[in-house]
Amino acid sequence: QEGFLVLYRGSPAWFLFTFPKTAVRFASFERVYRSLDNNYTDLSPKIVYVLSGIIAGIVEAVLCLAPMQNLSLKMTHEAALRQKRYSRKFLPGAWRIAKESGVRGMLRGAGPLCIKNSINQAIRFPTFYWLSSKVKDRKKGKDPNLLEMMLCGGAAGMISCVFSHPVDVIKTNMMGLRNKEFRNSFDCAQKILQRHGLFGFYAGLLPRICRVSLEVGLHFSL
Repeated sequence: QEGFLVLYRGSPAWFLFTFPKTAVRFASFERVYRSLDNNYTDLSPKIVYVLSGIIAGIVEAVLCLAPMQNLSLKMTHEAALRQKRYSRKFLPGAWRIAKESGVRGMLRGAGPLCIKNSINQAIRFPTFYWLSSKVKDRKKGKDPNLLEMMLCGGAAGMISCVFSHPVDVIKTNMMGLRNKEFRNSFDCAQKILQRHGLFGFYAGLLPRICRVSLEVGLHFSL
């Protein structure tokens, strides 16, 4: 209806926040991992990876993902509704959303986002390092190449999607243009269940798997 470029609606928010988002994710993970590894030597490496991923996911969600996705999702939802209130130009649209929503509105959906992102990172980091170690063992101690690391990262991203997607559906509805229909995240989950049943929590899973697999594969390999 609106041409090829509409598929990139809301992308400036992703570009703007990609740098701090990735920096915060990996820096938080490394900092927490080293701290736990040095101070809690009785913990197994797998538990250290999971705990580090959970904390990194929460920090990233609050500092970067909540404002980014509140901007991006409102602009993206306008493509389906054929509206152009916010998305004619990114900066005026972003300013208008921020002005209307305020600080609290820009952090709307942060609760389910923290849960989703902590699940994601708790799965992605251990899975990636486990898969890459298996590849290294098969290559008799030789480090995985770029393509192999990308495949390991893509597989880790795919697995995390399956487990975290129901929370992602709640988060997306809480941040979208119809967020005023829901009192809170629990009310949102209840209404999704009533309207669409259990399968409603897996709406949009396939395109998200495609995006996340590419994104996480690139993140870890690069």
